[in-house]
Amino acid sequence: KTVIDLSKLPLHEKVKKVIAEYPLLSIWQIKKLLKDKRFGTVKLNIIKLYRLLKQLDLETKIKRYRYYRSV
Repeated sequence: KTVIDLSKLPLHEKVKKVIAEYPLLSIWQIKKLLKDKRFGTVKLNIIKLYRLLKQLDLETKIKRYRYYRSV
């Protein structure tokens, strides 16, 4: 298995990785986790994060959990 440097990924891929690992996090918790060094210390406005989740069709916990189950 190859190791992927998460800090080099585009933002939408980082968000998908977070949701794939932790499907039941709230938007605030996702925002906090993206600030971690592992994801390249992404500073993101909560409204921009919500818009990104809406674009990815992952704005609710139910949809995020469905995505987690499909991965």
